Amino acid sequence: AAFLLPALIHIRAQPPLAAGDGPICLVLVPTRALAQQVESVLKNLGPGGFNMVCVYGGSDRLSSKSLQSKPSEILVATPGRLLDLLKQNETNLRRTTYLVLDEADR
Repeated sequence: AAFLLPALIHIRAQPPLAAGDGPICLVLVPTRALAQQVESVLKNLGPGGFNMVCVYGGSDRLSSKSLQSKPSEILVATPGRLLDLLKQNETNLRRTTYLVLDEADR
């Protein structure tokens, strides 16, 4: 999860998100277990003033609903769930300027 510190520095340098904005940082992971691991590491780093949402197949849809209620700077997602969110207009990638493909070889 060494990519997280540069991501947080990048996020801090961006203008604040407005309602309806998608995440600044998208962390794409291949599995639910890895999504949960990244989420745990982010939570352990402390709040830092950033909102984060983690979504993956089989997870409660409430977490994806929080994408609409307040903007999140960081979105951790599996590919399938990300596609679902985009198709259902629950998020967008217009503000995404930092992309992490974690374990892209899988």
